[in-house]
Amino acid sequence: MQYGYPGAEMCEGEFESLKAMHAVVPSFIPEPYAWGELSDKTGHFILTEFREVGNQPPDVQKFTRRVAELHEKSVSPNGKFGFHVTTCHGWGAL
Repeated sequence: MQYGYPGAEMCEGEFESLKAMHAVVPSFIPEPYAWGELSDKTGHFILTEFREVGNQPPDVQKFTRRVAELHEKSVSPNGKFGFHVTTCHGWGAL
């Protein structure tokens, strides 16, 4: 296993997407503060606002209303689908 790969890309994508979503519905998304490489160069990190986890799983109707709110209020900066940095989900992005 190669440390840090694809950690930088994953952390940057998560940070930027959280930042964009938080700007639209801050009460729904934790505020992202920073991302970067660990000082010992063995991996990467993302730092966000701490929030207590509520009831799990969440109430389906309330949760889907919040997701709909996020989509209704968001606006694409270029009128197209996509994002300015790579976003991925685990090793499946490789």
